[in-house]
Amino acid sequence: MEVCKKEFECKWSPTAATFDVICYLTGITQTLWEVELIVHKMIATVTPDGKALNMFCITDSREMLHEKRRQDDLCLRLKAILGEATSYCDISPAGSEWGGLDCAPFYSAYSASVIDLCSDNRQGSGKVVINIDNSLSPGHTLLQICCKDRRGLMYDCMRILKDFQIQVAYARLATIAKGGVEIELFIVHKDGKKITDPVKQQNLCSRLEVEILQPVRVAIMNRGPEIELLVAAPISISGQGRPQVLQDITGVLKSLGICIFKADIGRYLVEDRQWEIYRILLTDKLDLDLSSSHTQAHIAELVRTRLAG
Repeated sequence: MEVCKKEFECKWSPTAATFDVICYLTGITQTLWEVELIVHKMIATVTPDGKALNMFCITDSREMLHEKRRQDDLCLRLKAILGEATSYCDISPAGSEWGGLDCAPFYSAYSASVIDLCSDNRQGSGKVVINIDNSLSPGHTLLQICCKDRRGLMYDCMRILKDFQIQVAYARLATIAKGGVEIELFIVHKDGKKITDPVKQQNLCSRLEVEILQPVRVAIMNRGPEIELLVAAPISISGQGRPQVLQDITGVLKSLGICIFKADIGRYLVEDRQWEIYRILLTDKLDLDLSSSHTQAHIAELVRTRLAG
C-alpha cells in the first residue's frame, strides 16, 4: 500500500471543561470534513482533571496526508478551534493497535444488543414501491422506486447498486405530492447485460427497501448508571462508510446541551455485513433526565432525523 493511502492517527487534546468537549468534537469533525479527511475510527474520553483526549484514525481523500505541509495545515486549523496555547495536536501513521480498516467480528459485553440493532428492520417508516422492468429498453433494465423523499436517498440507492456491481446509464428523479419522490434508473450489470435473474432482482429490491426505510440504526440504552447512544451505519463493499455521521451526531447533542463522557467508533462484521458502530456515553444535564424513556426516545429520533431526515 502506498504511504499516501495509509490510515493516519490524529491526536488532539484540549484543556477544557467537560461541557465544552462536545463543542470541540463538533468543530473538529466539521474541520475534518471540510479538508476532505475521512474518520474511520475514533476514541474520545474525558480525564478526571477536565481534559479531553481524542484520537482519530483517518484517511485522506486527496492522498496527501503523508506530506508535512498537509499535516501542518490540518494542525493549524484544529488549533484555531481548540485554542493555540492550551491544546496539543499530532499526526502520524496509525499503529497496529488500530487494526487497520478491516472489519472485525463484534465482541463485547454488549454484543447481543448491537447485533439486535443491526438486525432490526422494523424501525423504518413509510412505504417503498420498487419495480423492475426489462421490456421498455432493448439494452437496459428499468428500476423504478417510489418512496418518501429524505436526506441521502440517492446516496443510499447508488451505494447499494455499487455493492451489487450495477451500473447506471441514465437516471431521472421527480418529486410528487406529500413529499414523495419517483426515481427511474436504467441499469445494467457490470458485464453490460440486463438484470434478468429473478433471484438477483428480488435480492436487489429487498436490500433497497430495507436501506431506503432505515439507512441507519439508532438506539439509546441504559448501561447501569450510564446512558449509551448507539448508532450503526453500513459500510459499502468498497470500504466507504456513511459520510458526516459523527458530525451529525455531535451536532444534535450540542444543540441539546448534552455532553459526551466517552465515545468510540469501530468497524465490525455483524451477521456478514460491515458496519461502523458509534458508541457514545452521555452525561446528564441539570434540566434533562437522560434516564427517562421519553427523553431517550426524543434524543434517538432527533439523531435519526439529522442523519436521514
